[in-house]
Amino acid sequence: MSEAQQTQREQPLYQAKHRVPVNLTFFLALIVVGLGIWKADPVLVLAGTGVAAFTWFANPRLYRVYPGALVVVYGSPRVRVIPFQKISHLDMLKLMIGDRLRVRLVDPLALRLFDRRRLILELKDPQTFHDQLQTALDEFRRTHPETGPSS
Repeated sequence: MSEAQQTQREQPLYQAKHRVPVNLTFFLALIVVGLGIWKADPVLVLAGTGVAAFTWFANPRLYRVYPGALVVVYGSPRVRVIPFQKISHLDMLKLMIGDRLRVRLVDPLALRLFDRRRLILELKDPQTFHDQLQTALDEFRRTHPETGPSS
């Protein structure tokens, strides 16, 4: 059984939804697909389908904290599992457009052009999620000192 499958079978310690519960871009893309079908325009159908698929797989829906990992749930079947040993630290970002939680990852092979060493989480209550994730991360590092981040 893979680590991702085992993590998903456990009950999460905490979970939170994405800040925006409804993805309007996805629904607008479906309207474009419908319009393309109605007008028999294959360009509209392809463009709408492409945007809908990208939006479905690229926008997170749910964030879960497990005893050993952070899991970001996107449109089914996409799930990103981030083991705690790959997390360097957490930062709260205070922005004019709302608070965000930044998860800094340990990734020595990250390309600077596509900086995959950080993950920005948009949550309804980022401070509570930060506290829950930090508590789980501290507990994991206390019980597994050999797997600490090597930053």
